[in-house]
Amino acid sequence: MKIKSILVSQPRPATEKSPYFEIADKYGVKIDFHQFIHIEQMTPKEFRTQHINILDYTAVIFNSRLGIDHFFSLCEQMRINVPESMHYYCISESIANYLQKYIQYRKRKVFFGNNNRFEDVLPAMQRRPTEKYLMVMSDVHSDDTIRMFASHNIVVKPAVMYRTVINNFADSEKKNYDMFVLFTPMGVKALKANYPQLKRAKHIIACMGNSTIVAMREEGFGEPDIIAPTKQYASITAAIDDFLAKNAEEEEQKKMERIAKAAATRAANAKKTAAKKVPAKKTAEKKATAKKTTTAKKSAAAKKTADKE
Repeated sequence: MKIKSILVSQPRPATEKSPYFEIADKYGVKIDFHQFIHIEQMTPKEFRTQHINILDYTAVIFNSRLGIDHFFSLCEQMRINVPESMHYYCISESIANYLQKYIQYRKRKVFFGNNNRFEDVLPAMQRRPTEKYLMVMSDVHSDDTIRMFASHNIVVKPAVMYRTVINNFADSEKKNYDMFVLFTPMGVKALKANYPQLKRAKHIIACMGNSTIVAMREEGFGEPDIIAPTKQYASITAAIDDFLAKNAEEEEQKKMERIAKAAATRAANAKKTAAKKVPAKKTAEKKATAKKTTTAKKSAAAKKTADKE
């Protein structure tokens, strides 16, 4: 299957140095970008239905910058003054640094994992047995992290502060793509919602993350054709690059096979044509010989008649 067009379910990269553009130039494919989902913040009224009093907690856990934005936005809307004594636990250093947008950053109250793992902040959490934890989440989330904390006797209260919503495509946007690139379980649901007649045999699907792969199976799409991260491919673009390279080789091989088959067909047809011409030539030669013989006999007969006279 020749890949000519790819739809990436993310916003268009801000810089032209993105690996996606390198892939487009390298393999001559058209790559479009379209967000399959968007984020909406919970209203204060919606949040209050969870019966959570933020000031009852001494620490907040963040796994994304979105979580930080929505936490402080909701606090502002509900006129909650977050105390200076609040501690923050983040899954990575970059997310921890993002807190500087809202608080005065101090090492003694901000903790983060070194390898994008909450397991790395467990020692800091275990040093504070009286801490009360609130974890900011989307409405679509896995409870694996909450269970991990519980396995270490750390009680964490999940707080849903924003929701993930499917973007519906306009009819003009529903183009026929050869490959779809998905990053979240909601992205898989969005693909199914916008392309209900999608046939796997005619399309390639690339997935980033185990939860996205699981969603593929749950939504009836089966196994993805391209996955990341793996030991071989750290990023989805690296996995797509390798797939397209192999696909190009296969297409070239098929092309050469088609050329060879066409040449063989032409040679066979030429041989058949030549074989038909040989009998025809012999028949023509026989007719010509017969005609000469008949003419000669007629001439001889005419000569004898003339001699008798």
